[in-house]
Amino acid sequence: MVTNKYFILLLSLSFIIFSSSCGKDKVFCANTKYGFNLNAEIDKDLDSITTSDTIYLKIKASTTLIDSQTGKEINYSNAKNLGMVLTLLKVTDVNSTVGAIKDFELLSLKGSLVTPVLNDSYREFLFAEEEQHYVFTLGLKPKVKGNYAINLSDASNVFRSNDKCTKAFFEITFANTDQHFNFLKTWSPNAILDEVGKVRVYYFKVY
Repeated sequence: MVTNKYFILLLSLSFIIFSSSCGKDKVFCANTKYGFNLNAEIDKDLDSITTSDTIYLKIKASTTLIDSQTGKEINYSNAKNLGMVLTLLKVTDVNSTVGAIKDFELLSLKGSLVTPVLNDSYREFLFAEEEQHYVFTLGLKPKVKGNYAINLSDASNVFRSNDKCTKAFFEITFANTDQHFNFLKTWSPNAILDEVGKVRVYYFKVY
C-alpha cells in the first residue's frame, strides 16, 4: 500500500465501505469459511491515453474457485453481494491527490453500480454471474487530462443467496496488466508501495 496518508485513508475507507454495504442483505451468522482470489485486468493498459480513449477494467472467473485455506475446489455460485469498491484518484502535485470520479464517464457493461453516493473518490459495484462465471466489465472514459491512480478493494462477508451463513473473502488483484509503477517515483517520490497495495493499484496518464 502507498504510505501516503491520503492514499491509506481512502483505501481503508474503501475496505470498510464495501464490507459494510448492501444494508438489507447483510447477514451476521458465521465467520468467514472460504478465501478466494479474483484477477482483474485493464484492457488497453497503455501508460498514456487521450480523452477520446476508453480503458476497460475486466474480471472473469469461474464460480468454482480454489479455496486458499484448503486448496480445494469450491462451487461458490449464486453469490448475493460479491463486488468491490473502485477508488479513482488524480495526482495534482507531488504527493498530493484528490478524488477523481467526476473526471470519468463510468460505463457499466457487465455488473452494476450500487446506489450512487455523493463522493468524489469511489463507487461501489456488484459483479454479474453468467454461464458459471462471475463477470465484471467497466469502461472508464476520461473527460479531462491528468495523472491518475485506480485502486481496487477486496470483498468480505460475501454470502450466497441459497446459503447465507457460509461466507467468503475475495481478494481482488491485478494480473496480466502493466500497472506502470514507474509513475509512482515521479508523482509520489517519498511513497513506498508494499506487496499488499502493489497488486491493487494501476497508474496512467490522460493527455
